[in-house]
Amino acid sequence: MKMQDHVKTVLKNDSQPDLGCGTLVVNLFAGLAEVAGTRQIQLDWKSGTAEVLRIQLGQICPSIVKLLSLSAIAIEHEVVDDTMLVCEGAEVNVFPPVSGG
Repeated sequence: MKMQDHVKTVLKNDSQPDLGCGTLVVNLFAGLAEVAGTRQIQLDWKSGTAEVLRIQLGQICPSIVKLLSLSAIAIEHEVVDDTMLVCEGAEVNVFPPVSGG
């Protein structure tokens, strides 16, 4: 099953707990913000995983899809994996890959 098919299944699954619907503000950094043309994206958010968030961000701003797949998502100052639940109102930061020495 492709990731997008899996996420569509998750989004359609009514057995998921209803955590309400609100706003989520996502902060973008470095090259990710440059490509997106903004440092913040605000979206309506019901609940979902970091993986669902990546897909929604890519739908809102298609120019960042490639970078999103390589980027780290931090929730409340902690980098999380794609299975982590993202709650409405959480502080969300997305960091593109970095290099240096």
